[in-house]
Amino acid sequence: MMRYSGFSVKRRWIAALITCVPVAACGGLASDDRVLAAEDTEIAPATAPGREALANPDRNAYFGDLHVHTRYSFDAFLFGTTTGPDEAYRFAKGEAITHPSGISLQLDRPLDFQAVTDHGMYLGMAAGMTQPGTQSYTHPMAGDVRSMASIADRYAAFRGMGPYYGRDQMGLADTDSISGAWADTIQSANRHYEPGRFTTFTGYEF
Repeated sequence: MMRYSGFSVKRRWIAALITCVPVAACGGLASDDRVLAAEDTEIAPATAPGREALANPDRNAYFGDLHVHTRYSFDAFLFGTTTGPDEAYRFAKGEAITHPSGISLQLDRPLDFQAVTDHGMYLGMAAGMTQPGTQSYTHPMAGDVRSMASIADRYAAFRGMGPYYGRDQMGLADTDSISGAWADTIQSANRHYEPGRFTTFTGYEF
């Protein structure tokens, strides 16, 4: 094992101190010996359940994504995202999902971890603008969102949300849509967590 020169010098200094002042050195000696003993101890690496055969005594590399949006993010929804947290986690675990254009998407290898992190501001509200009976349905931008038929329409709706994003102007925040989307985000993360195989994180972007 490699030894820092500072420890060797310190060891010799302590030995000299013991010879000269044996009584005064007793308290400090125990502390220093514990530090030096710790330096000589090999610490076995922790192994995650289910990964014993793959454990590397030096390090393991894990791959994942901590920035994922679903239909609960206003920008993702406006640009055509229709999938929710469950589909996002299934995709991360290697399952195929369908793109809004109809094509199938699938990773060439599953991820080890993922967090669905939709925008905290107006969480779930853009999707709610298309659902009659919600408070979001009466938002000033709801009509533009429901009438989107082209890329230009989507871009116009995206820009139109600017003045409202991050603000609760005139009580426009739909707490039912927000709390419902957040509850689904938490439940989905819990459903897809597989200890030792796939790790999920409950989060949002602020």
